[in-house]
Amino acid sequence: MTNQLVVKNETALSHLAAVAAQAQEMRLLKFVKGKWVVGDDEMPVDQTFVAHAHQLAHGWVKFADGKMAEQRVGIVADGFVLATREELGDTDSGKWERDHAGAPRDPWCKQYYLPLENAETGELLTFVTGSQGGNSAIGRLTNQFVRNVRNGLPLVRLAAGSYKHKQFGRVEVPEFSVTGWTGGGHVDVPSVGGDMSDEIPF
Repeated sequence: MTNQLVVKNETALSHLAAVAAQAQEMRLLKFVKGKWVVGDDEMPVDQTFVAHAHQLAHGWVKFADGKMAEQRVGIVADGFVLATREELGDTDSGKWERDHAGAPRDPWCKQYYLPLENAETGELLTFVTGSQGGNSAIGRLTNQFVRNVRNGLPLVRLAAGSYKHKQFGRVEVPEFSVTGWTGGGHVDVPSVGGDMSDEIPF
């Protein structure tokens, strides 16, 4: 007798996809000094990625000795609510580590995590950012996704923009150039008020 398992529930499928992504080694994609990098390697910008905007996560991350010590992160579409800075503790700036200029540095910072899938190879990357420019890029892409959700997930290419700052001069910022949409399928966006997770779900 042959056993066949048919998964029809879209929510179940999205959970399976999340587990599959989590099982792979997370490779963090960052925008540093005008370049997209993974570790020490510069990422070519001629590749197309599927932006899994429905799995966008945000939250607080605590750093100690230059390493991540704690995180309180959840899926945006699940309705994950960020704690206030006061709720996190570590509010005594006299106990904070110092930056290169000797100023106290808050150990907690807000970050976004966006899963990106190479459209050709299936390789998964996670764009992480806490900068103003990165946050703006995430916001613009998310707005485009919300307006076009019936077209599927956005297909993007990595790009870089810039603006003039009165103090720092020309500042380069990350951009996602939307080249198309996956189309033809249902994107299961979790309803607000679902289970919340304190860990990165991919």
